[in-house]
Amino acid sequence: MESNGFYIKFNIKPSAPEFTNIKQGDNVTFRFVHEVKTGEKDYTVDDWVAISNDNKFYGVKNPDFFHKFYEKI
Repeated sequence: MESNGFYIKFNIKPSAPEFTNIKQGDNVTFRFVHEVKTGEKDYTVDDWVAISNDNKFYGVKNPDFFHKFYEKI
């Protein structure tokens, strides 16, 4: 993914939940942690928290990380 001249590579485990409500071309909010700088403007992300195509909701939550960063209200 390229954004403002920065390149971000996301590694998603095969056991990750399905992104059923997200379609190619959607604008999404991708919450992630532990990014690793791999070049001048390149980053790799292995640990994602949530991805959503609607800013009002968290969307698909990663069961490995979501509970560490967000509490149920």
